[in-house]
Amino acid sequence: MRADGIAFAIRLVTGVSVRRPPPERTGAARVYVPNHTSHLDVPVLWGTLGSAERQVVRPVAAKDYWGKSRLLRFIACGVFNSVLLNRTPLPSEGNPLDELEQVLLDGQSLILFPEGTRGGREGVGKLRSGIYHLAKRVDRVEFVPVWLENFSRILPKGEFLPVPILCAVSFGDAITLRESEEKQRFLQRVSDAMTELRELQDA
Repeated sequence: MRADGIAFAIRLVTGVSVRRPPPERTGAARVYVPNHTSHLDVPVLWGTLGSAERQVVRPVAAKDYWGKSRLLRFIACGVFNSVLLNRTPLPSEGNPLDELEQVLLDGQSLILFPEGTRGGREGVGKLRSGIYHLAKRVDRVEFVPVWLENFSRILPKGEFLPVPILCAVSFGDAITLRESEEKQRFLQRVSDAMTELRELQDA
């Protein structure tokens, strides 16, 4: 099945809606930074992107999970063209940001969960510093905050088949690193933008 067909099937099965579309492209490198609540976050978010964007976007996924079997690796890499990284890389493997930097320099996009792991549904967890260091490495890279609502209810714990439910995606305005901006200030701006999207969905 071609990518457009897979995306249509994902939207149909999950019932996802886009409350706020992504900002227009400026030509800069782009990183989507969503909250993380479910294994279905990447497929459903990917399915809401436009056809042209799906061709260049690469989700960042945990190699220890998505690389542990042929089926999972095929789903992650064969279908969604993911970048698989070890969550605790060995010194011999180098800095994982090197690979992500190259993806952006090659003109592709990333989906990168800034919380690092699945969190609760109530709010934004503490953001890790990886997005800040990536912003320092790649000139003018833009970070697009995303809020995923009700995604954890599509595939309840212990279930194997998705349940169609009212779930939604909201994209925020692009954020870029300001000149001489400190790490905590940058991370707080991204976190605040994600929180604002959540509050808009709850309104």
